Amino acid sequence: MVPTLNSGDYVLSWGSKLRQYKRGDIVVVCHPVLGNIVKRVNKVYSNKCVELVGDNVLSVPSDVIGLQEPDAVLGYVLWRSSAIKTGFL
Repeated sequence: MVPTLNSGDYVLSWGSKLRQYKRGDIVVVCHPVLGNIVKRVNKVYSNKCVELVGDNVLSVPSDVIGLQEPDAVLGYVLWRSSAIKTGFL
């Protein structure tokens, strides 16, 4: 997620099954292979599955991440803290 987030940043996320995620949201997802990852929502489908992308050109590609079910989304990122910058996203 560089340059938005850097390695070692701490994030505060809020999970809600009622939230309707939208394009551009930064979310924490429990991926079956990659573990907990932070990515940006690229597209939301009618079945509420989400397509995710990273902000960095070297990020794991969307086709490798695959579509994620709504239950895999743990929450959206509200705040981050790092040595470079602290604050709301």
